[in-house]
Order: sequence, then structure tokens, then C-alpha cells
Amino acid sequence: MGQIDLGLGPLPQPLLVPIGRCPFDPGWAVHSLGLFNVECPSCEALHWADEHLSGSSRLHPKFGMCCYQGKIALPALQEPPTELKDLYNGDDPVSKRFRKNICKYTSTKVPKVGKGLGWLL
Repeated sequence: MGQIDLGLGPLPQPLLVPIGRCPFDPGWAVHSLGLFNVECPSCEALHWADEHLSGSSRLHPKFGMCCYQGKIALPALQEPPTELKDLYNGDDPVSKRFRKNICKYTSTKVPKVGKGLGWLL
């Protein structure tokens, strides 16, 4: 039997959707890395047990992704300015508004806190 030409031209190919755009299916297999509770002995960063370096043991793990086995040390954080601490800890309306909108503030360029809080009001 031959094909019948309906004059529609070639049929469209099915649209390929990347796996990340497909709806979630609860029937899919789940992979677990276990608990995220193993501390780096050098910097105390948390890791999964399987992240330890191949030359170390599970009993005495060493990690290379956080502090490169203690070879990299960051300086301690400085105390924030008084104005900023007051905004984080205050109970006044300006402090509450600051905490509610902090993501907006940190994603825009704003004057330094030490130059006054007029930009916040």
C-alpha cells in the first residue's frame, strides 16, 4: 500500500524538551548523598562523607574543596558598622522594613551605610 499525499507537507518532528524542563515524576529513582554532617578538621566546613579526599579515611577525613586541607585561611569577619547592627537587631519600623526588604537592598547599588539612612526611608 502506498502513502496518501494530503498536501500538508512533511509532518513536524516531536519537540525535544530538556530533562530539566520536564515535570517531576515521583516514580523516578531518588539518589541520596546521605547526611551533610562531616566537618572539615581544619575549617569546620560541612561536607558529605563521600567528599573526602581519596588519600584520607572516613575516620580521619581530609577535604580539598573548602580550605585545601588548611592551606587557605580567610581572615575573621569584621564587626559590621553600628548602624547596620542596629538595623539587623532593632525592633523599630525602619529596622523591620530593612529586614523585610534586605534582598532588594543587597541586589542594588546603595550608598554606604555610614553616609546616613535616608536611602532606606
